[in-house]
Amino acid sequence: MKRRVKSCMVFLLLVSVMVLSVQVPVGERAYFGSTQPKKEIVLDENLARSQNIRTYEQLEATLHNSKEVQIHVARTQGSIESYHWRSGYPAELEHISQYCQLLIQELSRYPSGSLSGIGLKRIHITPGLKSEYNRPILGLADTNTGFLYLDPTIDLGEIAQLTIHHEIGHMLAHAASSTTTKQWPAIQARLDTAEPSDSYFFPEPGFVTKQSRLSDKEDFAEVYGLLFLDRQDQLNAASSGDEILSQKVQLVRAAAQTAQLLSK
Repeated sequence: MKRRVKSCMVFLLLVSVMVLSVQVPVGERAYFGSTQPKKEIVLDENLARSQNIRTYEQLEATLHNSKEVQIHVARTQGSIESYHWRSGYPAELEHISQYCQLLIQELSRYPSGSLSGIGLKRIHITPGLKSEYNRPILGLADTNTGFLYLDPTIDLGEIAQLTIHHEIGHMLAHAASSTTTKQWPAIQARLDTAEPSDSYFFPEPGFVTKQSRLSDKEDFAEVYGLLFLDRQDQLNAASSGDEILSQKVQLVRAAAQTAQLLSK
């Protein structure tokens, strides 16, 4: 009996080592379903309608001429490690075109060369992005390759906007100095436990969203993403009365300014 238990323990240890050895350092943005707000944002009408895009080939050709970062639309199903996606349906073309319009609009907010400076090389538009447990994922950052994966089938609102910058935030955290990333757990450790509210944004002291409560990496990326939303007054108000949140915002802003993603 002891030998069987020992053998099982060795087997489980080997499996654990195998699983850890194939994991890619990625940062994913989870889907919180109906709890996420659906605040509409204004798009510049200069891509889908004016370009008269009718096929995915036309859309991708347009995207290739739009930004220094390569943007590719998935025309076949694919996967990266435990994540997978499907190809875009013809009926989704207009919506995906509008999403790409939003993406270009948000990327244009960054100074030239700043995104490649943090290691971002390519953005994959991947409809129906899901985890190995078939859980919907809004975005995914692979810091090994410098690739971002974004699901364009979500609502074209504030969460889509936040997700784009959130994943770029993961790239920033990976590229930032070890001093910057090591300060985060020390700040986090001083948080008092509090009962979270039902609000998606600022659910409790020290956190900007529900997503930010998942881990230090997600927290960093969410704070960074929030710097690009039309919620600066709300962020400033929350930070002014919250020392820990204020330190987080200062740390992220300093890292972004050092990487020339934000002006000082």
